[in-house]
Order: sequence, then C-alpha cells, then structure tokens
Amino acid sequence: MTEIKCWGYSISENCLPSSHHKAPPFLPIRAVFREFSKEVEGKSSLKSSVVSEGNQLLRLKKVDTVALRSDLARIDSQWAELLTRIPVVQEKLHQIQMEKLASRHAISELCNWISLMESVIEEDEENLKSAVGSNVIQDYLQKYKGFRVDLSCKQLTVDFVNQSVLQIGGQDVESKRSDKTDFAERLGAMNRRWQILQGCINEKIQFLENLLKMWLEYESSVQILKSWMTFQEERLKRKHRIEDLTSVQNALKDCQEMEELLKEKEKELERVEEQGCALVQNKTDEACAIVMETLQSVNHTWANLDHLIGQLKISLTSVLDQWTLYKRASEEINGYLMEGRYSVSRFRLLTGSLEAVQLQVQSLQDLQEELEKQESSLRKFGAVTHQLLRECHPSVSDSLNNALKDLNARWTGLLEEIAERLKSSKALLQLWQRYKELHEQSCSSIQLQEEKADQLLKSTCRKDIADEEVSNWIRECSVSWPTVMGFTSDKR
Repeated sequence: MTEIKCWGYSISENCLPSSHHKAPPFLPIRAVFREFSKEVEGKSSLKSSVVSEGNQLLRLKKVDTVALRSDLARIDSQWAELLTRIPVVQEKLHQIQMEKLASRHAISELCNWISLMESVIEEDEENLKSAVGSNVIQDYLQKYKGFRVDLSCKQLTVDFVNQSVLQIGGQDVESKRSDKTDFAERLGAMNRRWQILQGCINEKIQFLENLLKMWLEYESSVQILKSWMTFQEERLKRKHRIEDLTSVQNALKDCQEMEELLKEKEKELERVEEQGCALVQNKTDEACAIVMETLQSVNHTWANLDHLIGQLKISLTSVLDQWTLYKRASEEINGYLMEGRYSVSRFRLLTGSLEAVQLQVQSLQDLQEELEKQESSLRKFGAVTHQLLRECHPSVSDSLNNALKDLNARWTGLLEEIAERLKSSKALLQLWQRYKELHEQSCSSIQLQEEKADQLLKSTCRKDIADEEVSNWIRECSVSWPTVMGFTSDKR
C-alpha cells in the first residue's frame, strides 16, 4: 500500500501538469507521457492487489478498519482521477502534434512505426521459443501491454489522417486526382496494417496472459511439491523417539501414512510433468533442457524420499519385531519365575514322610533342570535388550537396563534358593533314609527278642523246669534288655 500511495503522490505532482502550466517542448513530453502511460498500465496489477488484500483485511477485522477504509477510498479516488486525466492530456498532446504534422507525413510516421512493430513482433515470436519461466513471460507481457498503450496513443493520429481524407475531398476539389488516389491508397494500406497490428498485439497479450498463467501454475506446483518432499525428508531424517512397543507402532503407522501420501503425490508429480511438457512444445532444445532438468530434479527428490520411506519402514519393522520378541521373552521368563516361586513355596510343606521328601527332592531337581534348560530364553532376552538399546531413544536405556538386571537377579535368586532347598531336602532325605534303616533294624531285633521271650515264657510254664534253666533265662533277659532299650532310644 505504501508503494502505490507514494507512486500516486509522485505522478500527481510531476507527471500530469495542470492546464495553467507552461507547455514544455512537444517531442520530449510526448515520449515521457507514452512511458508514463505504460507505467500506469504496469501499476494497475499492483493497485488491484492492494485493494484485494485490503478488502480481505477488512473482512478479517484484524486491523484498524477506519484507517484502512480511508486509505482504500483514497487510492480508488486517486486512481480514478488519474485514469480520467490521462485521456485529457493525451488529447491535448495529439492536438499539438496535429498542428505540427502534415497528413502525409503522419501516414509515413505511422507506417514506419507499424513496420518497426511488425519487426519486433516477428523477432519476439522467435525469441519466445527459448523463453523459460514466468519472469521472462511476465516481461514479454508487460512489453506488449506497453505496445497496447502505444496503440492507444497512436490511435488519435490514425483518426486524424482518416479525417484528413474528408477534408481533402471537401476543401481541395481542384487537386489532382492522382494525388488523391495515391493518398487514399497509402491510407488504405496503412489502415489494413494498423488493424492487423492491433489484432496481433491483442492476440499476443491474450496468448502471453494464458502462457503466464500456465507457467505460474507449473512453477507453483513444482515449488509446492519440492517443499513438501523436502519437509518430509527432514522429518524422516529426524530420529524417531522410540521408547516402547507403542511408540514404534505409532512411528510405523506414521511411516505407512507418509507412504500413502507419497503415492498420492505421485499423481501430482505426473500432472507437473504434463504441465512442463506442454510448456516446452515447439520450444528450442535449450528451453526443453531447462524444464527437463527441473522435472528430473523433482523426480530424483521423489525417488529419494520413496527410498528413505522404504528404508525407515524396514528399520521400524525390524525394531517392532525386536520389541515383540522382547515382550514375549519377558512374559515367558516371568512365567518361569512365577511357576518356580510357586513350586518352591509349595515344597516347604512336603517334609512329613520319606516318600514326601523323596518327591520334593525329585521335584526340586526337575525344576532346577527345567530352569537351566530355559537359560537360553534369558540369554535371548539379554541379546534383544542390547539390540533395543542401540535402536531406541537414550531416555529408555535406564528402564531397559534395569529390567534386564531385575530379571537376571530374580532368575539367579530363584536358582540359588532352589539349590539351597535341594541341599536341605537331600540332607533331610538322608535322615529319613537313616531313620528307615534303623527302624527296620529295630523292628527285626524286637521281633527276634519277642520270639525268644515267648520261648522262655513257654519254658517257665513247665513244672519240671530246673533251677539251672531258670537262672539261664534270667541271665538272657538281662542281656537282651539293654539291646531293646537301645532300639527305643535310636527310634526316638
């Protein structure tokens, strides 16, 4: 807005003199005015942009609406005044020119200018074949809009020379017919060339406007596509914060979504390629090479992004598998530990008989052997943990190390407790076995003594027993009694 306001003030003071100003030399002021008219044509897009953005700000109501409305109204007013004053000045300049310029000379000047324009247009037609980029096309468009301004300025001269035919016909009746015929033929030829030039310049402006629109759409599409892919590359190169199974699942999900987005962007890439190929039809090899180089760069970026996504997907899938193995191994080892703890606590009750202790010893040995066989699971858990430590975010290192230390400590503690319990159970089993042997020996000795006692009792029942036999019986009982008492003591 500041630019258009300053420009408006400048031209109001310097470029559009009022009627009481002293007229400067004709030729310089005519050239200046023509350039000024072209400048107005060039600034029209800036004015339209300023008004459009100002109206958007008014709708959003994020600025001082009173001041903005005032500025926009002032710009519209100044622009309208400028467009009103330009034709007045142009007409005045034309009048001065016609006072100084004869009709035939005016026709010659117009024909020379038309020839110059035809030459320029022909040259531009060839140069446009190598024109690449919206900036170049924009320059050509502004150039031809300037030509249109020139046409507008020259139109008054064309009108003047056409009116002079009537004046010749009405005022110079005695003029030679050949002069009138020659003048009419030259004028007719000039008018035909003038109409063709007008049509050519208007067609060229329309063509350049469409071409500029195509270039702007193409360049915008390329820039949007490249910016999106560059942003995705930066996202992929940033290390994901992998801390647990959920985080790696989320990262893999994001990667898959990006992969789907890239497939959708492939359609945009194809459309950009079609736009680029359409723009370089009938262009020079150099122009085609520039556009093809841009498209190859976009394709390379796309392929590189696709490769990065594929590599990341493989990496994340591998990490996901490791986390799955980690979780499964952890659950498996914890299951073994829980079963082992339960078995150890249950074996404490099995001490009331030889058979129970034998069963406990056998069960403890089986449990010990089973846990020793499962130490491979513990080693696998350790290997997976160390692999995850290399892949995951440093923040998870402590928890992984602590989990590994905890499981190793619990595993070692359980094995040590089983070993101690097995040692004590084996010692108890030896006692029970010794007790069993002594018990059997005692039972056999007691049974033998009982048999001897029965025999002695039976012998004493006979009336003809001799005193000597009684004495022997008493002596044998005295000898057997300590043995019986010894058995009783051992049993206790």
